[in-house]
Amino acid sequence: MKGKIFRASRYEVILHLLGWIVYSTIMVLHNTSKYASATPAKVLMLLPLCAIACYVVLAAFHWMDGHRHQLWKGLVFLGAFYLSGVLLGYTYSYGLAPALGVPIQRAEVPYTHSAYLGQLYLFYVRYTSYAALIFLAEKCVTYVRSAARDRARIEELQVRLQHASQDGEASDSRLAMHFLGNALQRCYVIMNGIQQQAADAIKRIDTLINYALNVYARKSVSLVPLAKEVMQLTEMMALDRVNSEGGPYVDLYLPDNLQGYKVPALTFITCYENILKHGITNNAERSAVMRLDILADGYQFTAENQVSERLNVINGRRGMGLESITKRLAMKFGDKFDISYRKENGRFYLSLRVWG
Repeated sequence: MKGKIFRASRYEVILHLLGWIVYSTIMVLHNTSKYASATPAKVLMLLPLCAIACYVVLAAFHWMDGHRHQLWKGLVFLGAFYLSGVLLGYTYSYGLAPALGVPIQRAEVPYTHSAYLGQLYLFYVRYTSYAALIFLAEKCVTYVRSAARDRARIEELQVRLQHASQDGEASDSRLAMHFLGNALQRCYVIMNGIQQQAADAIKRIDTLINYALNVYARKSVSLVPLAKEVMQLTEMMALDRVNSEGGPYVDLYLPDNLQGYKVPALTFITCYENILKHGITNNAERSAVMRLDILADGYQFTAENQVSERLNVINGRRGMGLESITKRLAMKFGDKFDISYRKENGRFYLSLRVWG
């Protein structure tokens, strides 16, 4: 509904008309029973003014919602609208009321400037409040509908990507499709998260997905600079709000200089995702650790994390992530790498070394 001013569906129009019919009935019954000089005709004559005030303010709210960088223009417009109402009221009181014989004030209440302004103030507060309630209700309905549609699209894409990731060997495309599925899962989580974090989170997701798509576009295993892979890894950790209250708790240690070496794209990211998938990362006292060290003849990446005692780690059997990493390293580095892992004392240890 961003930027919406006068657009409305048929159901919205019907709902608003029913609301005004109910409100008109209540207004007539209330005023005719409370004030001797009030008649149904007089009350109904004021309702168009009430509706105009409500919908002009509602339109201003929608305009400001769609032009937040020009919020001051909307506030100036509202101020001018309120002031014009004061001036029109004076014009009616001193010009049209004597000619028409229909005063703006009730017969039993003597007219004073302060009383007039006080009543007009209450009028503005009431119908500005109604406009604000309608605006918030419409925004909530729109957000819920949009979130439901987005969730459905994300879930559909996840299923399609998971099916696609089952085909092929250890190519970049297979791993990239698996990564895209995980990125979409993060989108799903954010849809249920705190709204203020959405903008930064979506920017990070966009960066990560573009990284994966660049990998997917290559028909062979691609190498990227260590610095680039590490940058995407830190973006993903920021997206997951690593080491914030409630976890996940994962410490990353990096050397000052990452120049001169390369790694198959998504290698470190896959190791990180394995930590989140299989590890216990909600304990700040026993956080997972990832470390990258530059050696004299290459580099070494290690990871360790707490795991469930029920997790069985059997040498020679790897999940899709570790299996794909091993094959891709072999395709690029031949026998100039080593990857190993083990479970010991409730923690899982992984070591990857590349040399030459």
